[in-house]
Amino acid sequence: MSSGTSRTLQLARDMSISLGPGSRPTKQLSQTPLHHGSGAALSPTAQYWAARAISAETLLAVRETHQKELRELLDGEENKRSVS
Repeated sequence: MSSGTSRTLQLARDMSISLGPGSRPTKQLSQTPLHHGSGAALSPTAQYWAARAISAETLLAVRETHQKELRELLDGEENKRSVS
C-alpha cells in the first residue's frame, strides 16, 4: 500500500471497482467472495460496503480539490482588487 492511500481505497482498487463517467461507482460485485491482501475472503456484503466507501472517498477528494481551487481563485481575485 502506498503512503497516503487508505486501506479502504486500496481494498477497492484490489477488487477492481472502477469509477465510470461522473464519478459514479460501477460496482463489479460477484457472488464468489473476493480476497484482499491478507488472503481473507470478502463476502458480497463486504464488497458492497467497500464500494460505498470508495465512492464516498472519491466524492470527498473531489470536493476537497474543488474547495482548494475556489480558495485559490478567490485569493487571486482579492489580489487583483487590492492592486487596482
